[in-house]
Amino acid sequence: MKKVIVLRHGDYSRQSGDLSNYGRRQLEHSAKRIEEEHGTFDPKTWLILHSPARRAQSSALILANHFIRDGIEHGADHISRDGDLSVDYHRASRAARRIRDERPEIELLILVTHKPELEMVMRETGVSGSCGTGCYITVDMDKF
Repeated sequence: MKKVIVLRHGDYSRQSGDLSNYGRRQLEHSAKRIEEEHGTFDPKTWLILHSPARRAQSSALILANHFIRDGIEHGADHISRDGDLSVDYHRASRAARRIRDERPEIELLILVTHKPELEMVMRETGVSGSCGTGCYITVDMDKF
């Protein structure tokens, strides 16, 4: 079954807008957990979309570089900026549906976004709980 992981960016510096050292560690931990839960990925079957915010882009790059093991491909080849992810659930949902429809080879889509969008996805998909920075949820792609 195709999956979507909706991940909140890591902790960041309010001054620079980029990830803090703690935020980088959070994302490295999240990447390890994702790999434990979903296994390794064929580079042709996964994609990361991130919001335009610097903290989301840095988070996406950490994830992508974790999943690229062969040293030839660079993680940036598997990530894409998507302005839709910084606005609301419905736009994030459209982004997920667009990838599902236009890129049928994608088995795992990771959306790196922000707290309000993550909380909306949680509500809309029936996931309970709270999620801090670096936290993620996994949802079946057909729920979008």
